[in-house]
Amino acid sequence: MCIFTAASRGRRDVADELRTAVPEMSARPRSRCRRAAVTWAVLALAAAFLAHGDTVFESFEDGFGPWRAGADTPLGWYIVPSEDQSLDGSSSLDFSANGMADDGTLWAVRELQLPAGTWNVTLEFHVYSFSGGIIGAWPAIGFIGLYEPLTEEDFTQSSAGEDFGAIGQQGWQSFTMQRTLQVSQPTTAWVAFGYNIVFEVTRTHFFDSVTLSGVPLQCGNGTCFAGEDPCNCPADCGPPAGVESACDDGLDDDCDGFTDCVDAECKPDSVCAGIACDGDGACEAGESPCDCLPDCGPPDLLETICDDGLDNDCNSLVDCADGQFCSVQPPCFGCVVPPNEVSPPGSAEPLLFSDDVTLVWEAAGTSLSDTFSLYRGSVADLPAGYGTCLESAIPSNTMMDLASPPSGVSWLYLVTGENCLGEGIMGRTSSGEERTNGSPCP
Repeated sequence: MCIFTAASRGRRDVADELRTAVPEMSARPRSRCRRAAVTWAVLALAAAFLAHGDTVFESFEDGFGPWRAGADTPLGWYIVPSEDQSLDGSSSLDFSANGMADDGTLWAVRELQLPAGTWNVTLEFHVYSFSGGIIGAWPAIGFIGLYEPLTEEDFTQSSAGEDFGAIGQQGWQSFTMQRTLQVSQPTTAWVAFGYNIVFEVTRTHFFDSVTLSGVPLQCGNGTCFAGEDPCNCPADCGPPAGVESACDDGLDDDCDGFTDCVDAECKPDSVCAGIACDGDGACEAGESPCDCLPDCGPPDLLETICDDGLDNDCNSLVDCADGQFCSVQPPCFGCVVPPNEVSPPGSAEPLLFSDDVTLVWEAAGTSLSDTFSLYRGSVADLPAGYGTCLESAIPSNTMMDLASPPSGVSWLYLVTGENCLGEGIMGRTSSGEERTNGSPCP
């Protein structure tokens, strides 16, 4: 683990005390600090057990309490209790990091024990910033989930994480998130808060006044909580409507399995005008698997028919425009993208003379070509030029050249492919750049 020591004497003293008390925090060689996802215990954990209506509050008056510090960052950082700023009481947590790598995440995490059931868990925390504005500001993050967050992606790319945006207000500001967790038996959940490092600066923020609450979603308790509705909990939310009472609210009002315009009862409604899917079980004109699954069934896995004018696999690409399958099927062969390089380095069918006068190269299908163009030039002209057009619209992968170069001259040959989208490239240079065709075939 790497320790970053800020200029503040107070923070340095606290960090030094922690390094003395917790030997594993001693500084280690930088090479061992790269992108390490770490979590360390400062004080003994005391996991909270949420029951109905429980609220857990933390102001860090006794150090970390049940929270642990964690980081996924390549440069120095620390999280320590501090009295430099506080919102409640006299202490908070000081999050300091070297952000010159423009990358990383710092967080504090704790465990919660959830009884079996479905729970709405809410996390609220407060952050102090020395300055305001979003330029150079780092975003606050949160996490509520059934696994422990160990990387930046757990906060930014998972459904359990939350990116609140920039900590852009001077002084204290609050952030709140909520997640619904469903568990079949008593289970450990994890809750975390912190910030992401997104600008190349060194920064300190203070976190304080953290509140956790959990409300069980139990149908029959008389309250219609988020996640409950008349379809799954009429005891709390009331009986469903007798018909699809609103055709544009995104709800299945009558709980018959059809929502809004898919419900036949909404067909006369003006908001459904022009929408063919009526949910009558018949795939009628104007309906397709792409926009009316209830009537037409699921779409094909591939664009199985390449000339029917339909998007068979519902990926918004029709017939020849769908390169996943149709690019190598009639009638689309060679017409989806321009040809690839013909007989590139490493090809199983390189460009060569099969006898004294006959050139051969790879077949048309390999480069998605319909026809070919043959170029010939002098080796002495390299790399400025790659020859001029010798023959175009060659229908097969072979061509005879009965001419011979003058004494002391060596010729080079290149072949390009052609299809309905134009001529392909002449290949690439050793540096990977596309060769320039200075004299394209007409």
